[in-house]
Amino acid sequence: MSSDINSSNFIALMYYFESLSERWKFEIFSKTTPTDAVRSIILSKGFKFVAKSHEIWRNFFPNDYQEIIDRSEFPVVCNTKKELFSVCVILPFSLMEAN
Repeated sequence: MSSDINSSNFIALMYYFESLSERWKFEIFSKTTPTDAVRSIILSKGFKFVAKSHEIWRNFFPNDYQEIIDRSEFPVVCNTKKELFSVCVILPFSLMEAN
């Protein structure tokens, strides 16, 4: 019985979030983690805009991320912050060797 209540609450919460303006969704996502952002994109069509937002993905980098990339042994060329984030997750040791 309690699983039905939890499922209902989850669905109601997803509808609520989908009804928010993109400004408020952006504000919420800017305070989450990359894992939470990806999970939300998977769970709700209303959060797909996050995948396209350079600023959301920029928030997941440290302030000195560009300096770290510039010192990297390998050139890092990406078209979007999301793409850059993916490269950094896949190849973190290449970037860390720059230190």
